[in-house]
Amino acid sequence: MSYKMLRGKNRRGNLWTVWKAAGAWSAGLCGIGVWGIGLLLALTGSGLPATAAAPPKNVIMMIGDGMGPEQVKAAGMYLNGAAGTLNFESFPAQAEMTTASADSGVTDSAAAGTSIATGVKVNNGVVSVALPGDGSELPTMLELFKAQGKSTGLVTTTEITHATPAAFGAHEPSRDNVSQIGQDYLNQTRPNVLFGGAESGLTA
Repeated sequence: MSYKMLRGKNRRGNLWTVWKAAGAWSAGLCGIGVWGIGLLLALTGSGLPATAAAPPKNVIMMIGDGMGPEQVKAAGMYLNGAAGTLNFESFPAQAEMTTASADSGVTDSAAAGTSIATGVKVNNGVVSVALPGDGSELPTMLELFKAQGKSTGLVTTTEITHATPAAFGAHEPSRDNVSQIGQDYLNQTRPNVLFGGAESGLTA
């Protein structure tokens, strides 16, 4: 899978299409939250669309936490003197999605991460539970692929219990429940790999 956000001729605003495609590839997915750019890494065991020459060993999904099209343009201009020059902008496939949460025109990391991880919009501050709604746990991509026997993990340059990775591996009504998020990782979703800062909610 090649996946690119933000620019180009083949843009689509349908997260559900991206989510279903990931499921069709049967990739073992791991969620990541990073202040600048995060990576979702996965092991895949099934085929790709017919246009691909061969199935990849890994799937990489890039998340720019808080990064929009103008930030991408600015980064290219700063680094290379022109917009559209970052490496990931050359990827052949891409998608865009709306970023409003269920209760605000301006999302936060918890609601945005939940939208990507589950395909459901929730209120700001909510981590993969149905709020608004009955508060039930929303199945995440990480859980979907782990149930299929795939290896999963969470990797981040910020705290491992930060809202963006938490959206893939935890279920909490508040992103501030960092200790409970850590417990969800260790006792419920159990990713195979956890890389990130541990000062918030997890200690040695």
